[in-house]
Amino acid sequence: MKKFIPQIKAIITAVVLLGIVYVGSSLYLYGGLSPKAPEIVEVIDPNMVIEPESTEPFDIATFVADATKGAKIANKCKACHVFKNNGKNATGPNLFGVVGRKIAHIASFNYSDAFNERKDSFTWDSDHLYQYLESPKDYIPNNKMAFAGLKKEADRLNVIAWLETLKEE
Repeated sequence: MKKFIPQIKAIITAVVLLGIVYVGSSLYLYGGLSPKAPEIVEVIDPNMVIEPESTEPFDIATFVADATKGAKIANKCKACHVFKNNGKNATGPNLFGVVGRKIAHIASFNYSDAFNERKDSFTWDSDHLYQYLESPKDYIPNNKMAFAGLKKEADRLNVIAWLETLKEE
């Protein structure tokens, strides 16, 4: 019997730990420890038809990009990028003046191999930026940027409009 005591202790410890994890996660998921427990405002009828916010389809030909909105959307980029004239690079390169600049052309930034392989292959214009901002990993495979992209066309166009304002006067 004595030779089974360590195994029994290990089993009891595992069961206690699993119980703690189960109770803790249940409390968290169902609002017990959550800072803001979800509130049920109303019960939605499953047969109810929800109308879209806008019945107008997105038309890129008539869309007018808004640089102010683009600046707000680009705030999420500031976790890794700087947008200042002569600003230091961060995790990503400084994006001031990116429109009109050749790819991988900031000498002080250590670009990934994916970018270095494309050095001088194109200049960042609205077309390249539009495709890159939609899905960086698809447009330049194997690059190091973790950002998934901007899925809304309007967001990409607004960010590009803002980036176009970031240039020396």
